Amino acid sequence: CAVAGGQSLASQHERSIRSQVPREALPFVEILSVLEKPCSPKVLASLVAVPSDVVISSLVQRGILEERGAGFRLHDVARPMFASEIADHDRDRWERQVAQAFCDAADLDLVVEAVRLWAKLQDIDQLVSTLNARCEDLVRGGHEAEIWTIVEPIGDGRVERWRLRLAVDVADVSHLLSFSQPADRIAEAQTTWARALFLTARFYEAADAA
Repeated sequence: CAVAGGQSLASQHERSIRSQVPREALPFVEILSVLEKPCSPKVLASLVAVPSDVVISSLVQRGILEERGAGFRLHDVARPMFASEIADHDRDRWERQVAQAFCDAADLDLVVEAVRLWAKLQDIDQLVSTLNARCEDLVRGGHEAEIWTIVEPIGDGRVERWRLRLAVDVADVSHLLSFSQPADRIAEAQTTWARALFLTARFYEAADAA
């Protein structure tokens, strides 16, 4: 809908969202802008000053924040606007701090966020370190499809072990056909390879690899 000056109501609204956030709440909202999953103020308190309940409630009422269980997330309309207005170095700093803090979280949703952020930052060393420490927990917790979606596009060989493992866990046959036998001869790697061969109907090879 056009208004005077050729600007849309939507664009005016987008520019006004940040101005609706009290100054003391901006860091809290900015850190939520790098997250996709809801996060509780208690968890974020170690990273950023948490606004009062009154301020948070007002942000929910204005449609800037959404309350999900015990946590909050930025509304899908507000998130890209905030992300685009944060300087690159500040956004990278937030993403790195959050990823580092969430690696060891008991809440597996937060660990998924850590994996996603390390991948976004292209910090493969940290990504692999997190997968080495937490991927088994994530798979047991039913997050294998989410993690596969994150690591599937990554071509770095350091991630290949986990790409193969996750492709097997989600039974992504089309991608499994593109994998080669792991160079790592440890039992776990060879067992995963045998499963990949079985899933792609290479039964004789699977029997030999098992």
